[in-house]
Amino acid sequence: MNTRELRKEISIRFRRMREALKCSHEKIAAHMGIERASYTKYENGWALPNLNSLSVLASHFDVSLDWLVANKGPMFYKGKVQAGGDIEFTGELKELFDHMSRIPLLRHEVLSFFHKFKLEYKALVESSSRDIPPSEAPPSQP
Repeated sequence: MNTRELRKEISIRFRRMREALKCSHEKIAAHMGIERASYTKYENGWALPNLNSLSVLASHFDVSLDWLVANKGPMFYKGKVQAGGDIEFTGELKELFDHMSRIPLLRHEVLSFFHKFKLEYKALVESSSRDIPPSEAPPSQP
């Protein structure tokens, strides 16, 4: 992938991240310590962020740099979906996420299983993302 394609891919993820956080260009730029125009360049694919900007996104907004740079894994660490609001997990889900945050191999294995599941049960996954009851979904093609 050349630099132009990389900038385009990252710009798409910058926009998705900002929309998921429900933040303005100004708010994200202020947290990153840059001008709004500089942030707009990232979101339009005209420039790539520096390491300091990436570090701020990861530490302040819990943005996964794996996701932002390489489109791997979830968008946010710790289940964060919007600024100021964390998803709270209890029981087995909380235990799983706690262990995944401390054991990279477990995180990798769970994500690997999930990706295999998505491939094997593509129709089911697609139907659930469109809010179609699984009983009405077309059977998957293995």
